[in-house]
Amino acid sequence: MRTRLAMGGRMVAATALFVWAASARAQPPEATTYTAILDPIIACDTHDQISQVVQAIKDSRLKDKLTELAAIEDDTGEPACIYSPLSEVVFGDSEHIGRIEDQDRTIDAWISHVGNRNMEFYVLWGEEVEKTPA
Repeated sequence: MRTRLAMGGRMVAATALFVWAASARAQPPEATTYTAILDPIIACDTHDQISQVVQAIKDSRLKDKLTELAAIEDDTGEPACIYSPLSEVVFGDSEHIGRIEDQDRTIDAWISHVGNRNMEFYVLWGEEVEKTPA
């Protein structure tokens, strides 16, 4: 896809996936926004692949799913999904998929269609929802 992440790096990344509190990403950028994504983010070639990642988060199987999808190569020999910062992309439509429970955190998440000169792909965008005291 874009950048390969070593197997050990994918495992560490998977466990740290949704550490988005302090930098609160909030909603994804508006359509036609051109920006770099400096913090690591999950990016996949297809909407179906990123949807599988969302389901894996819900099923507490994220590490396994990322390992599986990273082993699938696209037609250029790159992994179908990565966890990495991304150089400049243009945002298209974003689909709000609601809240996802990830370990002891609640994430408000979106699937965003993005692209650059070379390709189009999908990213999982989210922000940690602060829990209100009981």
